[in-house]
Amino acid sequence: MTTSTVPSRSGGVPRWSTPTHRWPSLLGRASRPALIAQTGALVGFGTLAVGSLYLAPTVGLVLSGLVLAGHGVWDLWHYRRDRVVPRSLAEFCMLLDVPLGVGFLVLAALG
Repeated sequence: MTTSTVPSRSGGVPRWSTPTHRWPSLLGRASRPALIAQTGALVGFGTLAVGSLYLAPTVGLVLSGLVLAGHGVWDLWHYRRDRVVPRSLAEFCMLLDVPLGVGFLVLAALG
């Protein structure tokens, strides 16, 4: 049994399955300055995280721990303001990033 796809502008992919279908509703919640800050944080945290892979193991572990703990502070800011991301997401990230970052720092100190 063969099925055919109805031609569409998205190349036969259902519109509901594409992320661009949901972007306006996601972006409509945040202001332009908030999006610029989020983009800057993405580039900054991402660059530091990837950069830590190219360092000596202990130094990279310390940098990764600091980046994770820093991201936890970033999440605390979002949690308190209750903007850009839902509070539950900020709370989850905070409670994941800070202990993990501290754990990385402890491992670097012990290792």
